[in-house]
Amino acid sequence: MSFGYKDANDDVEQAIGDAHHKKILMFAATSNDGQNGDCLYPARQLEVIDISSATAMGSSSDSNPPSTEDRCRFTCLGEDIALEAMKKDDICLIERGRISGASFATPFAVGIAAMVLGFVAQHENQTGRGMLFTKLHDTSRMRRVLEKMSTLQNDGSHWLTPWKFFRIDPDLSFETQSEFWYHEIKTLIR
Repeated sequence: MSFGYKDANDDVEQAIGDAHHKKILMFAATSNDGQNGDCLYPARQLEVIDISSATAMGSSSDSNPPSTEDRCRFTCLGEDIALEAMKKDDICLIERGRISGASFATPFAVGIAAMVLGFVAQHENQTGRGMLFTKLHDTSRMRRVLEKMSTLQNDGSHWLTPWKFFRIDPDLSFETQSEFWYHEIKTLIR
């Protein structure tokens, strides 16, 4: 969800409750008000994975709200993203340029979670075993996996770095590495 409200919204709260009950993972942008602002709703809900913005090198954006002690705050690329122009019927809907913010970081984080789910589903289909895919649809379990796939930053945020988790060792077969990655994820969500 690339939006946020200062106060809770009854309709969104009902939708979050329904989605959580159905084991649908939800991600939301925190805010772009910097240290003077708070994490917006719905990102501050426990059933939602909150995402803030980072530079391409992993530094937290100045626009991020302060981190909290109660849970880790994830950051993902959300700063200075190239935007191509979008036209419809020769009318320019969006100008070409650069964009920044938690709303743009959130889809990247969703993509990382989808990659994890896709990897687990493929591994379980190939090996004919496991219930890990289903278990990963629990918010707290996915949070643990994402935390393992992140790098702790000086400000306390966790920059999502899945390429460090899914490292390729040229001396090992892909099957061996795949088994290792699967086992690592399985260990995290017990």
